[in-house]
Amino acid sequence: MADHSFDASRFSIASSQDIDRVVSCSRSKNTVRNSSWCTKLYEDWATWRNQQSSTTQENDYLVPQLTDLWTAPKADISRALKHFIFEIRRQDGTEYPPNTIYNIVCGLARFIREERPDCNIMDKEDFNFVQFVRALDACMRNLTSRGIGSHHKRADPISEDSEAKLWDTNAFSLHDGNGLLRAVYFYNCKVFGLRACDKHRQMQLEQFTFSEDDHGKFVEYTGRGNKVFSGGIRDRKIQNKCVRQYDSDNNRSVYKILKLYVSRLRSMGVFTGAFYRRPLRNLRSTNYDA
Repeated sequence: MADHSFDASRFSIASSQDIDRVVSCSRSKNTVRNSSWCTKLYEDWATWRNQQSSTTQENDYLVPQLTDLWTAPKADISRALKHFIFEIRRQDGTEYPPNTIYNIVCGLARFIREERPDCNIMDKEDFNFVQFVRALDACMRNLTSRGIGSHHKRADPISEDSEAKLWDTNAFSLHDGNGLLRAVYFYNCKVFGLRACDKHRQMQLEQFTFSEDDHGKFVEYTGRGNKVFSGGIRDRKIQNKCVRQYDSDNNRSVYKILKLYVSRLRSMGVFTGAFYRRPLRNLRSTNYDA
């Protein structure tokens, strides 16, 4: 008779609540926020358009309300969305740029597929939505041809002179706690490409390691989950972000700045946890609030 004995300690019970919590937390906050905005926009538009049904011959039919998208025939959804993308406007009455239109449609697609997996409004192979996909393409082309969305807001990079001025005015400093903290934040953005506030807020001390190889001393930053790499099924073949910065003769090299900052934390007994710590008031820069 086969021996079915096993070590019970190798397994761990996971409650349904715990599983649901992990699944919920894995969703990007920006994605959830975007989906909410897209669905609210559609809901407002559908209410407005159905109010016009009694005033014009063109609107002699009712478009599906938001929750009706889960049950309405695909042909009705396609027809409604064709009008939706051409009729929606910003609060000031101006037209949305083409990329925004596309993102709005993607938000609605996510909303519908949560309850209706067989309904993909972006599937041009589905004969129910082929006309809608063509209309979306035509809408975006039309907006582009009229120059809508062609001007993008972007921050100007900080010049070397401006960066030097930050050091000269002691906004950045290796001898002051606040000045060192500002320098660390700045170079984390500049060198390691950390822009979003959430990335800085969630950063852990363990993500930075200091070592040495044949090329010299270096600091290495290892990223964790983000909007383009979540570590899920689709990302199993993608490497996590890992950036290495070598030391140089410059007394203000990124390696030296981060090494000094981390050494100050460790002198206070801080070896793990949140990366950013506020310097203690009225004390020397060697003290940081853990």
